[in-house]
Amino acid sequence: MVIDDETKLPPQYFRIIPETREPDKKNILQALKSGADIPGVHLEQKRRLDIK
Repeated sequence: MVIDDETKLPPQYFRIIPETREPDKKNILQALKSGADIPGVHLEQKRRLDIK
């Protein structure tokens, strides 16, 4: 998930940390996976290579 523009996010997708306001990425990701359209955010797939 990539947040393109934090200022466009609706308030329910933020969590309040004392004196700090930041996007609640877990809540946003869950909403996106269930089909919600959230302004300022899009899902992005990246390839990942793990070497063990």
